[in-house]
Amino acid sequence: MIQFSNQKHGNALLNYLAKAQNPTTLDTLAQELGISRRSLYYVIHKVNDELNKSGLDGISNIYGEGYYLDSTTINFLKNGNLSKKITTTELFNLDSLSIKLNKHERLLVLSFFLITRNGSSINYLANLLDISRNTVISDLTEVKSLFSKEKLMISNTNKGKIIVGSELIKRNWALLNIMEFMEIISNSKLKVDNSDVETLLEELATIDKGALTNESFMLIAAFLSWYFTYLKIGNRHLKSFNSFPKSEIKIWVSHFLPKFGIANEYENDFISSLIASQPHNGITLSMEDHLYNQLVAVSKKIMIDFQSNSNIIFKQKEKLIIDLTQHLYTTFYRARYGIKFKNPILNQIIKNYPQTFKYTKLSLKPFLKFIGKNLSDDEIALIATYFGGNVRENNNEITNNVSKNAAVVCNSGIGTSKLLLYSLAENFTHINFKGPFNLIQFENINLSNFDYIISTIELPYSNLSIPKLKVSPIPSESDWNSLSMVLTGRKRTQPNENKNINIETLLDIISLHCRIENPTALKKDLQNYIYKFKNKNVKHKISQIIKHSAFISKNVNWKQAINISLAPLLNDSSITDKYETAILEALNKHGNYMNIGNGCMLVHSKPTDGVKKLGTGITVFKNAFTVFDKPTKFNVIITLAPIDNQSHQTFLRELLNLLLDKNWVAKLKNVNSTDELIAMISMTNLSL
Repeated sequence: MIQFSNQKHGNALLNYLAKAQNPTTLDTLAQELGISRRSLYYVIHKVNDELNKSGLDGISNIYGEGYYLDSTTINFLKNGNLSKKITTTELFNLDSLSIKLNKHERLLVLSFFLITRNGSSINYLANLLDISRNTVISDLTEVKSLFSKEKLMISNTNKGKIIVGSELIKRNWALLNIMEFMEIISNSKLKVDNSDVETLLEELATIDKGALTNESFMLIAAFLSWYFTYLKIGNRHLKSFNSFPKSEIKIWVSHFLPKFGIANEYENDFISSLIASQPHNGITLSMEDHLYNQLVAVSKKIMIDFQSNSNIIFKQKEKLIIDLTQHLYTTFYRARYGIKFKNPILNQIIKNYPQTFKYTKLSLKPFLKFIGKNLSDDEIALIATYFGGNVRENNNEITNNVSKNAAVVCNSGIGTSKLLLYSLAENFTHINFKGPFNLIQFENINLSNFDYIISTIELPYSNLSIPKLKVSPIPSESDWNSLSMVLTGRKRTQPNENKNINIETLLDIISLHCRIENPTALKKDLQNYIYKFKNKNVKHKISQIIKHSAFISKNVNWKQAINISLAPLLNDSSITDKYETAILEALNKHGNYMNIGNGCMLVHSKPTDGVKKLGTGITVFKNAFTVFDKPTKFNVIITLAPIDNQSHQTFLRELLNLLLDKNWVAKLKNVNSTDELIAMISMTNLSL
């Protein structure tokens, strides 16, 4: 019989394929092993990793036929695999590992032997690891430093060196490192026999609320195998532990532990909490489960806070709440019973998804209040993956037939960012512009769907594989030329507004796609429409749109300038106090993304931030001010309180185009009184 894999179901899979005469379908294999197709995919992937590390060909798949093992691999597994099966007790009494380890591996093995054994001399450790006494002494210095961070110490006894300190801290350390330790041992042609523990854990799946995931199963099996030896070697039973509530898990553990000589209520509580804290496959939770119902309410609050903090509305809210609740169910037990979790991709999440991580951390306050404790970054990063996945699902897939796609990135999803998107789509009809994305949305989109990135802010990513271009929220002529060069390969050409439209050509084009019943009537209707369109040149006074105007002669800082500019909107009940607070918070969080060029700021926020009715205004300051001590100076603040995200867009587009006119802005900055400002505005037209 083949005994090669350390994976649950791994050896059963290899033995079945070794005996099979022909390729075996996935469904047949799943049925034979008694697992789901999804679990089988996982097992095949992990077993292939093990085979590849041993230089063997992995399990292969012939499309339409099934899975098989190469005959060379089968022969090796049956005859050439020289791994020796040992118990955990035998492992920690070995004289030599008979394998050369690198320094990291050596320190880990050294640490496990010091924690587990009743004493290890320097000579014993030198023989075990096949290194000199001096190297052992040097390694012990490093181990001492590492354990001091865990509040553990190396102590000398008449039997040798041991690790002393909190029982729970030692067990937590072992739990975090046991899988890596067992992998090192397996590389030395030794296989720790966990079969008795695995058999008992299989029983748990029939009574628990869901089977442990494959990774959790292997982790718990490896840890328990070590744990039983650890308790057997020394008198290390817990003297106290937080009581675990009566449950099917606790009842099962109370029958499970005595088989290994353990009859201690605190150990029962410890192992029960350990199993409850590990991820399960599809936990089926009863609506009568009080903890589950509490966590549903907590998950809803977390989701709402995340939406509020990130300005994102999730489409699949119910699915997110269920997924988050099931995850927080095990997180609750880890937090309550002090069971540590080490996230192997913590640094990758923080580096690649910084905004998702940040907003997750901000949004977890309801859960932290519920458990009365803080969470480690390892735990937060794992929760962040749930939000990241849902943000990714939120972003619409590319479905149109244009040849190129561009992601538009802005700090805010309103106002100028939507205006930019509108302008880009209007000027480059061959490009599909998606967005606007804020930073958290951007880091969760699939960049392989895009050919360009256009952003109004500096993106904090240096490894982007596609062209990116930074432009003003209201692109200048230089911006438009740069955009044209990147998106079309040539400079921008201004459209000829006086070019005549040929009616006959239009009729020819229409006739290619449909049958024209009455050409004369169609020609007449087209002529009337084009005449009306070309002569549509209604002028509106800007004073009809701008409700408030003011000239300020005194020196002010940027916060005072915003307060002064918003005061008229507050006085006429266009906004509440909440609106100014939201603007200041947004500026502090994102920097001055309200800069629209030419010394002008567009001060605005979301309609949900205290807007009661549409409010607008222009305030000119005689003495320029700066924001966050940056060199850019501002004299003009445009205030806008939008009642929704659409109705003000036309006005905003025309007004901002007007602010790009340097001559007009120069005159605006040179006014010396509110009366002069009102007079200038009353003489200015907008084409709406």
